[in-house]
Amino acid sequence: MNETYIWKMLKGPIKSAGGHCTRHENNGALGVPDISYGLGGVQGWVESKHINKWPKKGTIVKFKKFTVPQKRWIYNRGKAGGKCFVFLLIGEIFAFSELLIFRWQYVMELGTVTREDLYKLAVTSDLHDGVMPDYVAILSGHHNHLLS
Repeated sequence: MNETYIWKMLKGPIKSAGGHCTRHENNGALGVPDISYGLGGVQGWVESKHINKWPKKGTIVKFKKFTVPQKRWIYNRGKAGGKCFVFLLIGEIFAFSELLIFRWQYVMELGTVTREDLYKLAVTSDLHDGVMPDYVAILSGHHNHLLS
């Protein structure tokens, strides 16, 4: 359900921008992220994660079912030049409170740091300046916040 929500959130804007995206539910391909996309000349991948609520301040934020093979796949593909992101949804589905987006460079740190650290690692969050992020710009690399 949580991965489905992120899929629905992304597929409309990607398609409207002339892109193509596919949801992957292949348990046989170890570590492959949930969504692949082609957009504005960029090929990329998105791993979707969800937590129901933030833990107490100063506590490590743990991710359910975020395996080392998944992290390695994202890191290795990103290091090879691919666009890879992790979308972290916080809160109840359809009433989520926040969405953080991370680049591949920080994937190995996810699940080992606090909420405060996650904010520092995130490309953006949906609460940044009270404006929803432009997912298409972020995924295509045309976002102005450190997206080399």
